[in-house]
Amino acid sequence: MPEINQAYTKAWTEQDLNTYHRMPYWMAKAQTDELEQWTVHDGLLGDMAWEPNSGDTGRIIRRTRPPLVRQSFNPQRQSALPKVDVSAEGERQTPFYVYHHIHESPTFNFYPAFTNFYDHTTSAVQVIAQQQRWARELFYRTYIFHQSPAVFFPNRTGTSTVSSVGSEVVVTTGNLQGNGDEDWSTAKSLAWLATQLPRIGQPGNLSINAISLACTYMTQQGMKPYRGTGMPQGPDLGLSSQYLLVLSGEAFDQFIYDPWLLKYKNIQLDIIYNKNGREFKGNFLGRWTTTLEQYPLRFLLNTDGSVSVPAPETVVIDSTLENAGETVPNPDYLRAQYEVAWLYSGEEHYKRVKIGAPPSMFKSGGAPKGFQNLQWNGEIRMVTNILLNALNENDEPIQMLNEDGMYVKAKALTTYSVAGTQKRGVLPIIFRRIIGARNPVLT
Repeated sequence: MPEINQAYTKAWTEQDLNTYHRMPYWMAKAQTDELEQWTVHDGLLGDMAWEPNSGDTGRIIRRTRPPLVRQSFNPQRQSALPKVDVSAEGERQTPFYVYHHIHESPTFNFYPAFTNFYDHTTSAVQVIAQQQRWARELFYRTYIFHQSPAVFFPNRTGTSTVSSVGSEVVVTTGNLQGNGDEDWSTAKSLAWLATQLPRIGQPGNLSINAISLACTYMTQQGMKPYRGTGMPQGPDLGLSSQYLLVLSGEAFDQFIYDPWLLKYKNIQLDIIYNKNGREFKGNFLGRWTTTLEQYPLRFLLNTDGSVSVPAPETVVIDSTLENAGETVPNPDYLRAQYEVAWLYSGEEHYKRVKIGAPPSMFKSGGAPKGFQNLQWNGEIRMVTNILLNALNENDEPIQMLNEDGMYVKAKALTTYSVAGTQKRGVLPIIFRRIIGARNPVLT
């Protein structure tokens, strides 16, 4: 069952006949081969355990080393009194919170499974599992975006508070740093993006030059590399230091058209046929390596100057079309002009918080007999405790319990939490999309 706008589902019956076919003849079910979805950000974060019975608010306490306060050092001669430096570690605190969300299927009646009809209960569980996995990935990515204290804009015009890098880095602390919300009205809001995206100059894409500059910024910030020691490798060699660039396959494919690569590439590098061990790979200049993201975060700059965040996919609603009900790419997502890549360091940047079991009174064996146990660990259950809409003998609408168990739905309550420990360790890069050797995507 595809996940679509709730506005479309308000008029649904327990089983929407436009989605689930019910016909008085035999049907053969064809298995649909779907493109397997994968996650990236989920696997790049560390883990920490939640303290049971401690509420929905936590704090990370992190030590801070003393700053380097000199570029030169001139101690007193031994014949004079020495000067004194008092150096002490400090600490800082970062709050984080626990969230929860319910994923569920439509309500299914027993009759279709009793007749020659598709049984959707098994696939409903699979769909919810996919939605849970994708929701967790989006939760981490959204949190990192809004909590990042800086954002990189290639070829951005104007000035920046980080003058050593130029105008590309915009510091986003204060009101621009937060948890965000569903309508993008706080933190790095749509209004803020509407002021920043038009300032991305030409070409403004995810070029090798732009990424190299972003790596320089991370080095200036003292962020240790994702791979390597960060120390000199020896005489005539640079640092053993590589950051990790998370980007879309589309952005990666564009690298073979990059002017810098075409001008300076090794003559043996094969960017045409990609074979014989000389193929193009995603390790650049010894400074960064790459991994791909399936559905990158994109922004659409509308003709009125506003910004929207289109969903990657949509559902064909028009019942007159042959593919009505099919999940297809969202045209607005495809024509969005701006995309986000991520430069990860090797710092302990963000941690997934493992919530664990519910309070003892609410888990299995703790609740009084006859009371439902609290399930918040994402377990997918088939439930019959459903409130149904029905008609009484006077054809008046009423609600009744599903006491006879004729209806069932799949449901899961999942908890989510993430804590930022070194938020400067991940740098979002908002860039203008370019497809292959073409000009930037236009509206």
